[in-house]
Amino acid sequence: MSTLNKFLTELGTNAKLLEDYKAEPVATMKAAGLNSDEIDAVQHANIAKVKELIGDGGEYPVVVHNVKEHNL
Repeated sequence: MSTLNKFLTELGTNAKLLEDYKAEPVATMKAAGLNSDEIDAVQHANIAKVKELIGDGGEYPVVVHNVKEHNL
């Protein structure tokens, strides 16, 4: 499982990680070990690129986008 896939999976199950992501998305992704391409794909909600970066994991990620704007 790729680092990006692990991060997105944990983001959906770890309330603390989600709160950290809401407060500081880029810093949280960097702390999780995501590279600049992965961070860019998530920030721009580029689902095709996210799937490409994840590889053949058979999972479909949920991308949290503009969490501050939508008060998530």
